[in-house]
Amino acid sequence: MISSFAAWIFSALVGLAVVTWSSDPWGEVIVDREGRVVWAQRTPPNRSSMHARVARDGRTLLLDRNSFWPTLDQGEASTIDQSTIDGAVVHTFLTPGMHHPFTDLPDGSIAYGAAVGGYIDGDEILRIVHLDGTTEDLWSCETWLATIGVDDNCDSNTLTYHEATN
Repeated sequence: MISSFAAWIFSALVGLAVVTWSSDPWGEVIVDREGRVVWAQRTPPNRSSMHARVARDGRTLLLDRNSFWPTLDQGEASTIDQSTIDGAVVHTFLTPGMHHPFTDLPDGSIAYGAAVGGYIDGDEILRIVHLDGTTEDLWSCETWLATIGVDDNCDSNTLTYHEATN
């Protein structure tokens, strides 16, 4: 199991070579307490990874394959790969619009912030993609802001599921 985090740090990295922020090689790395790399991999071409994490099951990794920043496609080609530590992909979640964080839910689905209608003037929708590929939109930032009299945009920089309150 991967879930013993007492001895490991798992993180996404940018700039494995110096080019530009959006086109730099991205990757994920696991280091031990002494800073030694024990596992690493690069993201596929034209994909970034900012929110890699251990899956709730404690046996697999969730690796974001974000197209929003490297290709400026509004995240249309973004995905999340659920993989084993040896790199075998167990499941790929299609996450169009993903540009920031995600989290996995107890049923194995993924919740993420989806940019809709453009990054600056658009909306961010909290979207869930299920294992069968179906999606549901739970919350709209733009709609919520309107209820408090604000005409602006927002973006999530973190996303956490609190099981006790669902």
